[in-house]
Amino acid sequence: MGVSNASSDDAAQVALEYIKQIITLASGILALSGTFIEKLVKDVSYYTALLPVAWLCLLVSVYFGLATISAIIKSKLDNDRNWAAGRGRLNASVCKLTFVGGISVFLIFVSWSLMLQVGKPGEKHERKRCIYRERHIAAVMMVAKLGEARILS
Repeated sequence: MGVSNASSDDAAQVALEYIKQIITLASGILALSGTFIEKLVKDVSYYTALLPVAWLCLLVSVYFGLATISAIIKSKLDNDRNWAAGRGRLNASVCKLTFVGGISVFLIFVSWSLMLQVGKPGEKHERKRCIYRERHIAAVMMVAKLGEARILS
């Protein structure tokens, strides 16, 4: 039985670290996407509804991750080695699935957003085009005047 308890403790420790990493990644994505929302959402469109869906999935993942950690800690305090039975397992599964779903939806949103922005020239690019166009017109006018001057002389 000593081997069984040791392997159960190792499994609980691995699960605890895994869930902590999921919580850290989900929280980081939530914080960064919230901080840089003005760069992510240039204009409101139907695809921008994906961002709140991703946020909701990530928030649910964090919640169930915390519930899983709570189940693991409670099982260690009660000397009950079977944290993964019942509620603990359900919490871990929901945490993992909503994390993967949230990441997937977020990546779809970012990809879609980038694809839509590639086709649209930004203000800086438009300004540069206008400057180049004006310079080109000025150069053509200068060449035309030089050609006219040569013809007249």
